[in-house]
Amino acid sequence: MDSGVIAALIGVPGALVTALAGYAAGQRQARGAVDAVKRQHQHDTYVRLITEANSWADSMLRVPVAARVDRMHPELSAPARAAELAQALSNAAVEGAEDRGRFEDALSVVSIEGSTAVLEGAADVADVLGSIMARVFSDARAARAGEMTALEWLSNDQDLTRAYREAMHRFQRAANIHLNGRP
Repeated sequence: MDSGVIAALIGVPGALVTALAGYAAGQRQARGAVDAVKRQHQHDTYVRLITEANSWADSMLRVPVAARVDRMHPELSAPARAAELAQALSNAAVEGAEDRGRFEDALSVVSIEGSTAVLEGAADVADVLGSIMARVFSDARAARAGEMTALEWLSNDQDLTRAYREAMHRFQRAANIHLNGRP
């Protein structure tokens, strides 16, 4: 065999090893870039869910404004104050229904992007928001029937607010662990 051919054959394995090592390094680097883009998209998705959930909760939980009618307008009769509370609760229910759609859109994206723990946290938030909405509708009916005062609603509001904050905290913790690997 010619010495040139032998020299070429000896160099081939070294070149192949070098090429394979370069290919593997390039794959790892490309995967890192893809992971960073995916993590950013997940982050944006989780932030959108938090924003929409807070908007929905705020639209239903800011009804204590109606309770201020008792303090700000003591000249109003009890039936007038009850009517004001009923109207405020009804308005909150309508606004809540509008905000719910945006929250559910964000939730559907999280269901694609999130881990199991993140999905469970998001489901907890959705459950609490659903309970709040049901309570607001129920309280609006009770206020219209004169069966609820603003002070009674404030007591309900505090319980609902606490439940919402706890569910949101669980979601945020799960999202943080999923994105960063730590709480």
